[in-house]
Amino acid sequence: MKNTTFIWIIIIIFLIGFLGYKYFPNNNTITGNAVLDDNVAALNGGYQEIRMDVTRSGWNPNKFVLQKGIPVKWIINGKELTGCNSAVVVPDLNLNFNIKQGEQIIEFTPEKIGTISWSCRMGMLRGTFIITEDTANQQVQEELNNIPTTTAACGSGGCGGSGGCGCGG
Repeated sequence: MKNTTFIWIIIIIFLIGFLGYKYFPNNNTITGNAVLDDNVAALNGGYQEIRMDVTRSGWNPNKFVLQKGIPVKWIINGKELTGCNSAVVVPDLNLNFNIKQGEQIIEFTPEKIGTISWSCRMGMLRGTFIITEDTANQQVQEELNNIPTTTAACGSGGCGGSGGCGCGG
């Protein structure tokens, strides 16, 4: 009886740890409505620098605050590519590109203040740039908090786990 109880306790602890890691990661992401500093572009050598990881579950992070008129280096790390997460379309910036395995840099300069939406080619995975005069503006931070985080079925099991439901494939 003692051995069975011990085994169940170990299984429960494992499940709590696994589910906690899967659904509440602690890795500089947007959790709920909290915005962390990694979503605000860092100035580096005359450029704004933002970083995004591409994994089977989508793009992380997928919301960024940028400053108008300063060139951006969008560093994208293709870790786990699927049919859905392997292409990005940003119509307002005339960007349409495939994501490759490993790091790549996409450069652009935001010229207008406002919100720029972007997505995969099918529009299932989404992201947002908030362009402002001042990235430290509290109103911009609040606006970023209010943009819903979308979770797409594409590439995360909703297509039979294959990730090949037509997005950018």
